[in-house]
Amino acid sequence: MRLWLAAGFTVVALLTVAIMLTSVTSSSQDLLSERSTELAVGRTIRLADRLSEQNTNINAEVEAANGEGYAAWFFSPDGEVATNQTEIRPILGSQAFDEVRETALSGTRRSRELDEGEVTLVGAPVFTDGELVGAVVGRYSQPVVLSGALDTLRSESLRAAIFAVFFGTLLGVGIASLITVRLKRITGDADQIASGNFDVSLPVRGRDEIGDLARSLDSMRSSLKENFGVLTADRDKLTAIFDGLNDAVMVVDNDGPVRFYNSAATVLLDRGGLPPDAMMPQIKRAEVEGFSAHPALRIGDSAYAMQARALPDEDAVLVVVRDRTEEMRKEFAERDFVSNAAHELRN
Repeated sequence: MRLWLAAGFTVVALLTVAIMLTSVTSSSQDLLSERSTELAVGRTIRLADRLSEQNTNINAEVEAANGEGYAAWFFSPDGEVATNQTEIRPILGSQAFDEVRETALSGTRRSRELDEGEVTLVGAPVFTDGELVGAVVGRYSQPVVLSGALDTLRSESLRAAIFAVFFGTLLGVGIASLITVRLKRITGDADQIASGNFDVSLPVRGRDEIGDLARSLDSMRSSLKENFGVLTADRDKLTAIFDGLNDAVMVVDNDGPVRFYNSAATVLLDRGGLPPDAMMPQIKRAEVEGFSAHPALRIGDSAYAMQARALPDEDAVLVVVRDRTEEMRKEFAERDFVSNAAHELRN
């Protein structure tokens, strides 16, 4: 059970982490796509604000702004590149780039999306003390930025997922161990109750389902102890009554062995605890017909009156045997006396 619970916690943690990673990655990608233009505009405007300050190192500021899919160039009012950048040359002369640059040099901000939104061009004028001193044109590549951001997100999410699975498994093992320890204690006490020890006290603690189970078992133990006490007292009374009888009483199973007998029946049983062979025909008859009787069944040198009655619910036969040896001797003696007396009177 401990392993199954721990495995269950681990599976739940894995599923939760997988759903979280899928959801976070998808939503983050959508959010970054929606915000890409805003990011390009924002970075270009911030760079233009820094360049508008007097005594600013233009090359240093532009160089610091470049990177992570973003590139910016500063143009003088006459449209020439005013920074030490060479990678501007491949895109100079393109209609979209020239349009954004000229609009920015005219004192108006302008943005354009190219390649179905994967590239964004943003132009912003640079003013110093109210005078136009140039323009900044920024080029923002969405795939590069998204790829870097998503790689970082996946890396951090994977690290968080490993910790989540580890702690989820650890928590599952701890909870499973606590549950199994409590169940083992209850199982051990229940085994003692099953063996007849009703004095054992079950650990009734907690208000959860295991605590309710322990309380139910303890209540059952108390009831069983009381009921077994009553049954034991009744059994002892019946045993005393049966042992006080002069008649032999036996309960014989249908397959032969004697299940119960009183002290008077001891002399009739053989060493194997089986009834005498002379009784077996009457017992089998009672088993089939429900009842049988014999007024004087001879067993050894004695005569017994026997009654046998079937017990269908018990798959057994109740046998009551009474020793008639002395009674029959007296009857025979009386018959002989009467016969002799009558014969003498006739003579």
